This record gives sequence, C-alpha cells and structure tokens, in this order.
Amino acid sequence: MLLLNMIIGIIGLALLVISWIPQLTEVLRKKQAKINIKFGLMYFIACVLLAIHAYIIKDLVFTILNILAGIMGGLTLFFSFKK
Repeated sequence: MLLLNMIIGIIGLALLVISWIPQLTEVLRKKQAKINIKFGLMYFIACVLLAIHAYIIKDLVFTILNILAGIMGGLTLFFSFKK
C-alpha cells in the first residue's frame, strides 16, 4: 500500500510540475510576466511553508513538489517585477 501511495504522489507531483512548464517557458522567453503581486507573494510564501511542513513530517513527495512549485512561482513573481 505504501508503494501505491508513493506512485500516486509522484504522478501528481509530475503533473503539477509539468503544468507549470508552458507558463514558465513563456515567462523566461519574454523576461516578463503578468501576475497579481498579492497572489504571487502568497503563493510563494505558502509553498515555502508547505515545503518546510512536508520536510518536518518526512513527506518526500510534498517536499519536492512545494520546493519546485515555489521556485516556479518565485521566478514568475520575480519577472512580474521586471519591466
């Protein structure tokens, strides 16, 4: 059962990370992004806090997911500040 839980988690992680690829590709290509700053800041902070929580409870899938989501959200936020 633990193996099935890990497989399901990894598939979910992969789908979420893959879903960011088109957005992040566009942001990096244009070197700018349109994103609501409040949303971007809350999203980034939430990812950091959830990554810390997942690490503390030793949940590898959610630790990796939230680190990657935080990086992708952080890059999008960073480029939204650049004009």
